[in-house]
Amino acid sequence: FPYWLSFPGSQGGCFWTENHQALLLSSFYLMANEPSASCPALHTTAMRARAARLLDHFLMLKVEHGFYEINSPVYSTLTLTGLLNLLDFGGHLDAELAR
Repeated sequence: FPYWLSFPGSQGGCFWTENHQALLLSSFYLMANEPSASCPALHTTAMRARAARLLDHFLMLKVEHGFYEINSPVYSTLTLTGLLNLLDFGGHLDAELAR
């Protein structure tokens, strides 16, 4: 699954809006850190580090520049879903990321 632009099969530009990035990067991070997930290719140290690095970069951009789709009643729910999934399921994984 193309969690990021450089992954194979990720040419669909419609998947790289802010809300899609929030959903996909949070999923990538959570899946890479979930040992019971059914995708062993994600459970490597390199993939966990990559997921954390991409997610951290995305979140820092949001802290520095804000969310640009947050006023949309459609897109804001998708963006918030990705962020709340991190809070609900990933807060214990990385204390630095949680801040």
